[in-house]
Amino acid sequence: MFSDDHFDAIKRSKGQFRINDINDTFLNDFFDKRIKDSHKSETIVQTVIENGNRIFFANHINETGWFLISIVPRNELIKAVNASYRYFWTFGIIIMLFLVLISAVIIYRLVIPALNNLVSGIKEISEGNLEYSFSLRKK
Repeated sequence: MFSDDHFDAIKRSKGQFRINDINDTFLNDFFDKRIKDSHKSETIVQTVIENGNRIFFANHINETGWFLISIVPRNELIKAVNASYRYFWTFGIIIMLFLVLISAVIIYRLVIPALNNLVSGIKEISEGNLEYSFSLRKK
């Protein structure tokens, strides 16, 4: 078990730490429930608001019989998730700007010259040059 809240109790136990030594009824109940469900291999996540705002993660490793429990303050987890969202959106915006830039370059290099060619041809025809033919290739 890794937790700043219970680190001193773990250290004082000198290898004899028991979950019941901590006066945290939710943690005891959580651990007892996890023992009953130990045949499952998925992670159980529960949120608690009574004793502060904590999220409990637990997993049973079948090969060793160990139970790993981590207690994370909800606000710390939210900070990490929000930071990930910021990176995700920043990266997405940079990619979108890059795609817009590439599109603008393609339009400028391919479409604009063709439109200029078309406009100059229309001017020629409107000035009476009915023999004018449009070139399909770049000049």
